[in-house]
Amino acid sequence: MSYTPQASGVIYAECASKSNSRKIVKFGKRSALIKNEKARLFLKADAKTNDFGPLPITGPVQLTCRLYYSSRRPDLDPAMVMDWLQAHSIILNDRQVVDLHATKFLDKERPRVEWSVRQIPEPVSTGAAA
Repeated sequence: MSYTPQASGVIYAECASKSNSRKIVKFGKRSALIKNEKARLFLKADAKTNDFGPLPITGPVQLTCRLYYSSRRPDLDPAMVMDWLQAHSIILNDRQVVDLHATKFLDKERPRVEWSVRQIPEPVSTGAAA
């Protein structure tokens, strides 16, 4: 009997937009970009995780996520979810995500991310040009 490595869970924090998650800091005469507080808190957020098979998942994966924001203002941006999955050793690298399904919802009381990831076969080109 074969199995498909997969995992799912809930991240109990509002997802930060990766494009707006940096701030400039000075180190003497040098400047650098670092993650802002919201992004750092998201990457450290508590979660409930269920896994089926060995982790981290090593092959190409399909990621499905439902992002619940506290307002309609944030852009739908699951990039930080992929970073969270990598930081928590669910996947080895966010480049493994080859199939992505993301949906935005509003929940003012409980912003969160519900996610599932499963290994899929390597996508193969048919050679046909569009």
